[in-house]
Amino acid sequence: MALTAQIEARHHMLVALNENQRDSNRPLTNLEVRMTGVETRLSGIETRLTIIEGRLNKIEGSIGVIPHGVVAIKNMLRSSDDPGEGPSLNGSPRPLN
Repeated sequence: MALTAQIEARHHMLVALNENQRDSNRPLTNLEVRMTGVETRLSGIETRLTIIEGRLNKIEGSIGVIPHGVVAIKNMLRSSDDPGEGPSLNGSPRPLN
């Protein structure tokens, strides 16, 4: 009977250890579920930021053209007696001073 009692005692220890391990894993499982939720939300944010980045690149490209247009307009508006470069209002080249 001593052997049976030892086996029974070890069985109870293993059952207790199993329950303890399950209790210890529960917070880790909850954390894993929460982290998966955070990862999913961050993935959505990353997608939206990629879309915003594309839109900002388009805006940047449009804004980059503006200085060239402003310079062209200024050159067109200069009178023929203004010093500077560019064609006069009548389209003829400006005389050099």
